[in-house]
Amino acid sequence: MSNDSILGATLGQLGSVVKKTGQQIVKVPVGEGADIKGEAPEQKEVQKNPNQTVQENFTKEVVESLYGKSPVDKLTDKSAEEKKKILELEQQLHKQNYYDPTFNPPKHQDERPAEKVENEKKKEMQELQQKEAKKPPPLAAQRAAQRVEKIPGAG
Repeated sequence: MSNDSILGATLGQLGSVVKKTGQQIVKVPVGEGADIKGEAPEQKEVQKNPNQTVQENFTKEVVESLYGKSPVDKLTDKSAEEKKKILELEQQLHKQNYYDPTFNPPKHQDERPAEKVENEKKKEMQELQQKEAKKPPPLAAQRAAQRVEKIPGAG
């Protein structure tokens, strides 16, 4: 047995396996490649359940209501005066409901009684904190801060 004969036999087997696999791969996408050529593959007609048709109709209605004609497209059927009036009303509603409350909020709103009490408590607490900050520290704390060791290194 020589190395050449073993290597040759192995390569021959490997080549035949690759060849068979390639032939199988080529056979599989024959039906799938039909749409690439521009031909539609054969489609089997599926019998539909009556509940499916009702559901499909409902789905179509919902999709049409969501993605159907926009309000601007609906205006094409109306006269020029009606279009102008509708557009003015839309702009007015947009300004009242969105633009003014968002970008021009009311200046002053009356506080509720609970909010008034909370605000007064906050003010009182701030005033007390300011008074505490102005008070001098206790005498013992002052002396401890000013104390210098009388005998360096002792105690």
